Amino acid sequence: LEEYAREYEGFNGTVKRLLTDAEKNNDIKSKIVGVIAGLIKVPSTYQTAIETALGNAIQNIVTASDDHAKYLINYLKQRDYGRATFLPINTVKPRNFDNSSRYLLEMEGCLGLASELVEYDKSINNIISSLLGTTIIANNMNSALNIARKCNFAYRIATLEGDILSPQ
Repeated sequence: LEEYAREYEGFNGTVKRLLTDAEKNNDIKSKIVGVIAGLIKVPSTYQTAIETALGNAIQNIVTASDDHAKYLINYLKQRDYGRATFLPINTVKPRNFDNSSRYLLEMEGCLGLASELVEYDKSINNIISSLLGTTIIANNMNSALNIARKCNFAYRIATLEGDILSPQ
């Protein structure tokens, strides 16, 4: 994740171009809070699980406001850069884990909620909660299946090996 953020390695062309432009243009830079990959710190134990749980959202661009996102979208259009996903702090709604389901986090093989296993600045709490707030991390597929069965497959579960069980 740190390498992604530092060198824009693995980012799609649109995100890479926008971030490169932001390095030279303070107006653009001032409208970007960061990219998810660079805004979270993930303990190495959970790296694969979190990367898999995030999927392409790892490249989502966080902005302070929807006005900033709109500005950047227009910037992309004017240059024919392509598409990117923006997550404005002022509009993204959190997705919180149901307190009545907290017992699942005590099950054997459950390592916790993804949003609680990563470090990030609390100013982006709603963003992280939206992306990872209802994702459980399990140590392996057997544990993930046991947890999923217990909650009738209501939550997304990622394993340390990068497997995903989805409610869909």
